[in-house]
Amino acid sequence: MVPTELDVAEVYEAARLAALYRYGVLDTAAEPVWDNLCRLAAQICEAPIALIGFIDQSRHWFKAAYGWKIEALPREQSWCAQAICRPEPLLLTDLDQDPRYREHPLVVRDPWIRAYASQPLIDGEGFVLGTLSVMDPRPRQFSLSQLQGLQTVAEQVMAQLQLRRFWHLEDPTVYPSTPEEVPAAPLVNTDPEVDQGRKVWDPTHPQVHPDAQRAHEQLYRRIVDTAQEGIWVVDKQGKTCFINRRLGQLLGYTAPEMLGRGLVEFVEPDQRQMVQRLVVPPGQNKVFPEQLEICWRRKDGSPLWSLVSTSPMLESEQEGGFLGTLYMVIDISLRKQAEAQLRQVNEELERRVEARTAEWIQANRALAQSEERFRSIFTEAPIGIALTHRQGHILTANRALAEMLGYADASELVGLHLGSLAQASLDLTPEEWQQEKQQQERLAQGEIHSYRQVRRFLRRDGRWVWTQLTFGRISTSDSGQHSEQKSEQKEEGYGLTMVEDITERQALEGMKDEFISIVSHELRTPLTSIHGALSLMATGKLGSLLPKGERLLQIAATNTERLVRLVNDILDLDRMEAGSLSMEKKPCDAAELIRYAAETMRSMAEQAQVHLVTQPLPVTIHADPDRIIQTLTNLLSNAIKFSPRGATVRLGAKQRHAHQVIFWVQDQGRGIPAANLETIFHRFKQVDSSDSREKGGTGLGLAICRSIVRQHGGRIWVESEVGKGSTFFFTLPLFAPE
Repeated sequence: MVPTELDVAEVYEAARLAALYRYGVLDTAAEPVWDNLCRLAAQICEAPIALIGFIDQSRHWFKAAYGWKIEALPREQSWCAQAICRPEPLLLTDLDQDPRYREHPLVVRDPWIRAYASQPLIDGEGFVLGTLSVMDPRPRQFSLSQLQGLQTVAEQVMAQLQLRRFWHLEDPTVYPSTPEEVPAAPLVNTDPEVDQGRKVWDPTHPQVHPDAQRAHEQLYRRIVDTAQEGIWVVDKQGKTCFINRRLGQLLGYTAPEMLGRGLVEFVEPDQRQMVQRLVVPPGQNKVFPEQLEICWRRKDGSPLWSLVSTSPMLESEQEGGFLGTLYMVIDISLRKQAEAQLRQVNEELERRVEARTAEWIQANRALAQSEERFRSIFTEAPIGIALTHRQGHILTANRALAEMLGYADASELVGLHLGSLAQASLDLTPEEWQQEKQQQERLAQGEIHSYRQVRRFLRRDGRWVWTQLTFGRISTSDSGQHSEQKSEQKEEGYGLTMVEDITERQALEGMKDEFISIVSHELRTPLTSIHGALSLMATGKLGSLLPKGERLLQIAATNTERLVRLVNDILDLDRMEAGSLSMEKKPCDAAELIRYAAETMRSMAEQAQVHLVTQPLPVTIHADPDRIIQTLTNLLSNAIKFSPRGATVRLGAKQRHAHQVIFWVQDQGRGIPAANLETIFHRFKQVDSSDSREKGGTGLGLAICRSIVRQHGGRIWVESEVGKGSTFFFTLPLFAPE
């Protein structure tokens, strides 16, 4: 038959009880050696209660008790009863918070136990016979050295139990199972606070057995020498009469070097007053334990920080009689080093905090000054400035903008939409609307930092004001944020718009344009006649001229042709910018436009000894083919004129995305300085003023190209490096069949 788990437990318990009974310790009288071990455990753990008990069939019986008058507990009320099933130490730091024990009688009633620690008493056969335990009515932690000391005392308790069994087997009269077996054994008093009026049997008394007394003396010495704490005993005159091995190791002295010397001889002068608190005056029988942190001076002069506990030694625990003082010395040097390091860290942190605080105060002061300067610049700036939400509503504006728009105070502009104040719908063509939308997107994505536009505003008094707006963006996100994080969340920011009044400049530009237009129209007819007459004379039909006359005639015809071309360009540009020059947009092949423009300019390239290379792209665009060819030939003409002999000019196109294609013309000329990359697209603007004379240009070609590209909804720009050449780009929309 296979035994059940219950059967195994019953067999084990029966064997454990048999082992316990073999020691003959149950119900024996109190013995000083057990009481001293119990007291030693309490002192090591700094606990008010300590117990040595054994667990039989129905109870937890206590052989020795310190700080609590008790003989036994029912087995079901004992925490130590768990130890017989689990031969491990038991540690409970707050019983009131433990749901298993908060209703236990020892927790809810006297002695109101809150903390508990125990070591099992295990014999050589592995049976748990009982426990050595300490208890405290306060929730607390036990240090590692205290638990190690408790284990050492538990081992000595088991040694005492083994000694009892040995002597009982050798001579039952030495350690009888009960006091009645040795009626002649002397009875002595125990601690009156613990066992008041109770006579107990003392087996160490010489009348019982002298060998037992010697065995006990050896046992005590082993306990003292193997203790993890230093033990220091001074007599009633305050002179050292005993030290254990551990104390000698801590201080670096041998026992003979310390015997007969007082405590103050082993400390620095500044510690002597503290040490005097440890000295127990003679005749004082009631001394409460005291704990102090003392810095001793080792033999080699180095310091030793320790925690010292005091305990008076009495000649008779009932009648008194002061013999001396016992000190437990625990090394806390590592703790003191850690505390010193922690203080250094705290001091360093305090210094850093003070330094950072000073820096913060200084930075705040500088920031306040900077803000004040910015506020002054913002408020007193001669041009209008507005800070807007992403949606365009004005958050704040300065005085110049308010005056420009006819408002009495800048606060009246707050909350208004900046776009609703401008008459953009009257001034922008659909292509320009598309271009501005692209610029806004590029600004929002961080591709550009700002862009400019010309707008009309209707003042409050009904007058029009022309302005040049510079749109910028102020980001509120962390500049150190990773791009992956930026893409996951929408970046917040504000718009910064600078508004410059250009009404007078626009009027002058209008007058200039009108003057140019009138002059161009007035010049076109006579120039055409002059050019025709000169061409007729050059044929010789009106008579022959001398060689010098023919040369002058040729110069006059060339200059007249140049003037006609200039007037035509001016008139075309005016019509384009006025919107009166119609664009006949239709589907056309980009590759064909590139090849046609290249063939048109090939003779010019050959005369200049420049190689012309094309990279056509077979895609369909939506554009006016004549105007795009005009743009390409204009760009090719410039590239050829400004390229050295033997250089290569390239013309090609590439698809940017599903809705747009980019045309490009690349040369190997002298390049364009960065300051001129935008101005060269203005009227009569060239990199060098001598170019119009040397190269025969009018200064209007790039302005015409920009106007044509804009009217197609595209954008034109140039990238250049001085000394290496330039590349002109412009975009056009792809054809999207309905």
